[in-house]
Amino acid sequence: MTNLPTNTMPTTDTSSAGQRDNALLRGQAARLQWRAWAASVVAALALGGIVLVGFGQCWSFGFLAIDDGDNFLHNPYLRPLEPARLRVIWTEPYWGLYTPVTSTVWGLEMFFAEDGTSGQIDARWLHGTSLVLHVWAAWLVWLVLARLIEQRAAAWLGAALFAAHPIQTEAVCWASETKGLLAGVFGFWAIWHYCRFASPRGLESDEVAARRAVWQRAEAWHYAMGTVLYVLALLSKPSAAAIVLMVAVLDVGLLRRRWRDVATALVPWLLLALALMLVTRDAQGGEKVAAVVPLWQRPLVAADAIVFYLRKIVWPEGLGPDYGRTPIQVVASGAGYVAMAVIAGVLIVAAWLPGRRWWLVSLGLLVAGLTPVLGFVPFAFQDHSTVADRYAYLAMLGPALAVGRFAEAAIRKGGYVRAVFVACAVVAVVLLLGQSQRQTDTWRDDVHWAQRAVQINPASLAGNEVLAQIADAEGRHAEAMERRRQQIERHPASPLALVYLGRALLRQGDVDEAVQCFRRAMSRHPDSPAVEQWLARGLMRQGELRAAIAHFERALRRSGRNPGDDALWIQLGEAYARLGDRQQALAVLQQAVEQNPFSAPLYNRLGRVLHQLGRTDEAIVAFRNAVRLADDSAVARNNLGVAYMKKGEMARAAEQFRLAVQADPRHTESLKNWCLVLDRLGQRDEAIKICRRALEQDPHWRKGHYLLASRMVTHPDATVRGSVSALEAARALCRETNYREPQALDILAAALAASGRFEQAADTASQAVAIYRRLGHAAQARAAAERLETYRRKALAGNGSDADRTPESRSGEPLNDVGE
Repeated sequence: MTNLPTNTMPTTDTSSAGQRDNALLRGQAARLQWRAWAASVVAALALGGIVLVGFGQCWSFGFLAIDDGDNFLHNPYLRPLEPARLRVIWTEPYWGLYTPVTSTVWGLEMFFAEDGTSGQIDARWLHGTSLVLHVWAAWLVWLVLARLIEQRAAAWLGAALFAAHPIQTEAVCWASETKGLLAGVFGFWAIWHYCRFASPRGLESDEVAARRAVWQRAEAWHYAMGTVLYVLALLSKPSAAAIVLMVAVLDVGLLRRRWRDVATALVPWLLLALALMLVTRDAQGGEKVAAVVPLWQRPLVAADAIVFYLRKIVWPEGLGPDYGRTPIQVVASGAGYVAMAVIAGVLIVAAWLPGRRWWLVSLGLLVAGLTPVLGFVPFAFQDHSTVADRYAYLAMLGPALAVGRFAEAAIRKGGYVRAVFVACAVVAVVLLLGQSQRQTDTWRDDVHWAQRAVQINPASLAGNEVLAQIADAEGRHAEAMERRRQQIERHPASPLALVYLGRALLRQGDVDEAVQCFRRAMSRHPDSPAVEQWLARGLMRQGELRAAIAHFERALRRSGRNPGDDALWIQLGEAYARLGDRQQALAVLQQAVEQNPFSAPLYNRLGRVLHQLGRTDEAIVAFRNAVRLADDSAVARNNLGVAYMKKGEMARAAEQFRLAVQADPRHTESLKNWCLVLDRLGQRDEAIKICRRALEQDPHWRKGHYLLASRMVTHPDATVRGSVSALEAARALCRETNYREPQALDILAAALAASGRFEQAADTASQAVAIYRRLGHAAQARAAAERLETYRRKALAGNGSDADRTPESRSGEPLNDVGE
């Protein structure tokens, strides 16, 4: 028998029996492939089910007071999401963060979430998006682990830990943390592509990995895809810069490539992260954190944070939105030294365990994912706490890898060990889901959020302030102020506690004490634009306008170019206007509008200044822009109506006042102005109806009392003139004027006469004549005296009377002041 060459094998069998065998093999392969595909679909659906069971109830939650208002409800760049707004989103920071991908996604969510009729935002769209993103991230974690772990079932268990763990609650249930979910999705996707690039066939031996030239293979396109996804993650949340460190840990620790190859691949990623850090730093304009410790103490803060996260991942009890672990508190308590000892012990144990490379890589992934928020570089939230559950989202890839590796070892042992492990894994997932469900309730509303924050950390600045605001809203002002004062005692070095108290004092009119609070806060945090702005507001309330202007301008310089600082520009313009320098106020507001052309409040304030300068046409343009940007703003429409009134365009003014009242039926100024302009247009009955609505909201509106009484008493319809309503309106007018104004008494006399009470009419008219004469109003006195004689004759004759000659009130003058 002749042997075939070793490099030659027949690929097909042309005989009938061979063809049948080949068909059977192809069918068997197809069935295996179908089973594998079906198993993958079931596994993916199971991950989705885990997410829905653990966090699905958040779909029905609303928005929170913490950040959601600024990010969604009051963000001028999201509604509507048009090209001009997108240009600003992609070229400017917002509140010190450059996250254009996140802002774009938010804009799309708001497009679908907004009710076209009422303008209300349905938060379910945003929470639904968060759930979808978390499911997507869990799938990607599964794919990454499947590249690193041979057993796909073991990789799935690691992904299940990522999907179900309660520490993920904050990221999934808080609408403002969509940015963290987006960074996670793009980040895990980038890591998967990088693994495909660096190790196309999965984990390889050291010898194979060392001699393989990756850059010469077609798989290099995975590197390009991974780079694009990494950039998207950076543009979703700056802390995604940690991904480059996580990839480096995987590449060196598991993929086992040479340092030179790792550096060649990752230096471009590192440069991208540094570039974004510089952009963000410039956007923040030098704003610093109050709770800062010296450089040599920051490793202690970082060690404490690492141990904190390890503890919460292993035993997820006591999770909350504010732990109060500020750098100052950690250093003062000595917890950092204890944490360093714990970390050393963990490293020793990990190095001693079998398969230590896996445990060390898992720990390295956790630390790498947390690096931007460990406190080596100060960040804003450190004034509340260095640690927060949402910061662990990317880092959870490390614990997921550890669980996957442990599961792989147990599955390989088979038999009793595998059965026990599977049972324990099921129990663990069920327990984690139960804890996640309970933790999810924290994010239901402001009350639940604040109560949980204070339960976990009784000294929580944010939690106690939210509870104080709730107490204020319910009329429990003394309780709210007491809570704020307690916070100052608990946080003697914190400027935030003083700012919270100062703001409340300013609202209730205790301006001097408020300014003292802001000055003390400035002494503790002299570089904060926010503190400086509040001090300027207090000084402006005190009348110290020049000092206020100096602080406002300094706050603007420290804030940098931040379109989110509308209130700062508005207050500076108001300070100049009160100082009498309206031209400078105009220049400030024009600069603000140029920086942020999508702010309705800025345009509204610009219109007010132009209106005060007599530049009515320009004011109308500004008010129109404000209405265009916020068509549900009663204030902007009222101001536009007043400007039209000044130009004499009464029909246009009436339409704007009508729309303002439609947007806000409780906006009293719009009701008043609508009433006056309807009277100017001769629409007497409609003016009377609107006037009554306005007086219900402001019973002491004297001009409204005059208009209502005079228009009813002089109505062409005798049944209206002689009605009980007309007489009551006249009496209400006299009560409002304390029966001391002759014109009010004259109107009451006419109303009495119209109802047939001539003797009372004569008595009232005689009082009016006497007051007219005492005031020297001779013409009015003569006219009133003529009416008095008519009433006396009618009283003697017992005949009816009409009051057509009663003088109409001059109350139809428009309001001169434009609303805030």
